[in-house]
Amino acid sequence: MTKNYYDILGVPHNATLDEIKKAYRELALKYHPDRNKSKEAEEKFREINEAYAVLSDPEKRRQYDLMGSDVFNTRFSEEDIFRDFDINAVFRDLGLDFDPFGLFNDRDFFPFGRREVPEKSDITKVFFLTKSELQNGTTKQIHITHNVICEYCGGTGIVKNGKITKFTQYLSYSTCPHCRGKGYITKTNLVTVYIKPYSHDGMRLRLQGMGNNGGDCYLILRER
Repeated sequence: MTKNYYDILGVPHNATLDEIKKAYRELALKYHPDRNKSKEAEEKFREINEAYAVLSDPEKRRQYDLMGSDVFNTRFSEEDIFRDFDINAVFRDLGLDFDPFGLFNDRDFFPFGRREVPEKSDITKVFFLTKSELQNGTTKQIHITHNVICEYCGGTGIVKNGKITKFTQYLSYSTCPHCRGKGYITKTNLVTVYIKPYSHDGMRLRLQGMGNNGGDCYLILRER
């Protein structure tokens, strides 16, 4: 099947890269399945991705212009066409704000069941000081061990992997390798704490955000 990539994007053969980018951006916004629910939109979206993968790459475009569409599509496989074509990077470069795999609902599609982000909670830690340190004030460093939401998976414990080709969109889920599916990782931070003068046994200090998953840590001062 003959595919005229210039016609698909609606640009002339001598179009500049900026003109090609502009045309692709407008079509991507128009036909992305998140925004266009028609039956033709998905196939059109893949078609414009294929055209842009070729025309935005100087070497692929040169080969396409030299061979013509019939010979090019015979000699170059789908893998050749989409090699080094990162759809996520393309969207970021063009300022498109949607997820290319956003047409799938993560929460409903998780094969491991619905996953909730770990809830934040406060923690308590006892810190011993001398009577002199409580009365006169001091500065101490203390290690706080707490759980933090995994940045890699956003707390779901599952990561999404996807690839767009000219024929289909492949989407798979796997356990997050960073938190091993827990949704959080355990970290130890060295925190500098200022103890003001005239503190007393049993006083509580609040360390904001140093609890579990965004909660607070309450430091109970005790006289040694």
